[in-house]
Amino acid sequence: MNIFKSHFWYNKSQRNGIFFLIILIVVLQLTYVFVDFSSEEIHDVNTSELLVFQNQIDSLKAIEIERRKPKTYPFNPNFITDYKGEQLGMSLVEIDRLHQFRKQDKFVNSTKEFQQLTKISDSLLQTISPFFKFPDWVTSKSKRTTFKKLNPIEKVFKEDDFEKASNTKKEIIKLNVNSATFKELLKIPGIDYELCKKIFEFRDEVAELQDISELKNIEGFPMEKYDRIIVYLTAK
Repeated sequence: MNIFKSHFWYNKSQRNGIFFLIILIVVLQLTYVFVDFSSEEIHDVNTSELLVFQNQIDSLKAIEIERRKPKTYPFNPNFITDYKGEQLGMSLVEIDRLHQFRKQDKFVNSTKEFQQLTKISDSLLQTISPFFKFPDWVTSKSKRTTFKKLNPIEKVFKEDDFEKASNTKKEIIKLNVNSATFKELLKIPGIDYELCKKIFEFRDEVAELQDISELKNIEGFPMEKYDRIIVYLTAK
């Protein structure tokens, strides 16, 4: 059966429609080939407005990057843990030297003594030493005279001061602020519910307090209660 019919089979109006459709297709194809639709307008990407906008974006990116960097809070180098030491860039050997020294119930009381003991490099010491925070009685000149210097990394109490310190320890058992529960902290004189909540939030933020004096870094901490509170607290 012949399925192809002659164009004469269509009537005149149909043939005219097919003819105009073919012409339209040919015109569109020629237009696409020979007409240039590209724009000759040149956009200047270095305009002052774009540069100002880009500078603002770069500034916001820099602020966000700085905000996401882990913060290092002041800490007592005598209480550096293995995890803390690795974060600071210390080797396991250097950390072990400090721990062996601390097992003798001795303390380093200056940046120089810390380097002499651990033998860390000058570059690492320069990086981490600005965050060292020794107890007030170490840094205070008036109290420093109550200690007898034995060697560059060892100092001891006078006999009468040592007896007083021993008696104090017998009377009060200090609570470790890093492991204490909420109820235990509430029992300490000077700590109310709000302050206890702030201490727990700060503890979660820094992961572990290296020195009890870091409590002063808590926003809104009542400094007038500090001396009374630290009698019952320690950071281990």
